[in-house]
Amino acid sequence: MKRLFRSRHGIRSDEEVLLFPTVARLSPDGSEWILPLRGWLFEPERNSLWRALTIEWTRRRLRLHRDVIRSDLFAARSRMFLVDNERGRQLHLHLAGHAATSSTSEANGHFHATLRLPRSAASPGDHLRVSTDPRARDGRRFKGDVLFPSAGAFGVISDIDDTIKVTGVLRPRRDILADTFSKPFEAFPGMVRAAAHMYARGASFFYVSTSPWQLYPGLEEWRRTSGLPPGEFHLRLFRVKDRSGASLFADPADFKRPVIEGILADFPSWTFVLSGDTTQQDPRIFADIAARHPGRIRDIWLHDTGRADPAAIRALFAATPDIPLHLHNGDWRDGAFA
Repeated sequence: MKRLFRSRHGIRSDEEVLLFPTVARLSPDGSEWILPLRGWLFEPERNSLWRALTIEWTRRRLRLHRDVIRSDLFAARSRMFLVDNERGRQLHLHLAGHAATSSTSEANGHFHATLRLPRSAASPGDHLRVSTDPRARDGRRFKGDVLFPSAGAFGVISDIDDTIKVTGVLRPRRDILADTFSKPFEAFPGMVRAAAHMYARGASFFYVSTSPWQLYPGLEEWRRTSGLPPGEFHLRLFRVKDRSGASLFADPADFKRPVIEGILADFPSWTFVLSGDTTQQDPRIFADIAARHPGRIRDIWLHDTGRADPAAIRALFAATPDIPLHLHNGDWRDGAFA
């Protein structure tokens, strides 16, 4: 049973923290690194009656075999949907001898902070780790990656589902959800090679998806084992108990457009590759952003899932004829799409 009072600061022994990876940016005058940190504070649910009932309800709705919900994969994928989020808390975050205090965690357990480092504290291309307060009573320190862009960096803003991960988003929603909890994630090999090529040239990656944050641990593990470059994730906030529960069924453009605009604003001197697919609204979103930000978009990649009208898609980009548009099938050969 929960205690009625919890300290505003610190992490209790029954709580955990996820610190999400972030790409550092230089201040306008170039004297500081600015680190926009984000994280999630929660208490895992272990062997509770509520957890058991929720899993059984999910199994029935998705028509999963009982063996599936007993698997390690189902346990790992469902874990973050069953946590007890911690609200009204602040954490102290540390990196390279510098510290910041987070915002107060919201009802969904998410918090943010901005940590500033002198330019000399990190070099372009460094990967450092930010950590929670080392003075925690039980000695645990939760860590997250901070990626410092290479000199002359540019950005790749990439969708995930049906762009770099095999999903089939045009299938019935129940089938997609069933696969999400019961099958290993699969990457398009050609897109992994394309991403590696861009990363070797100095690209920083930003993964933008309408998937909920609860899937982040599984997506990050899949990213790492697939060989995709490290990068920031931008996923949807989802909480059954409030209005964000409806966000999974909202218009993808309402989420993706402001996220992409925000990334462009955070890195005003960079150019970007936009990578998506033809199954949702990526072509329309990308065309609008390219027209609104002349000189900022260097290439557009659209994975054609087989149901697109190439002429109609190319017509969307008539206002930006100088931007290369690659309408491809994901087959990346010798540094270019086949």
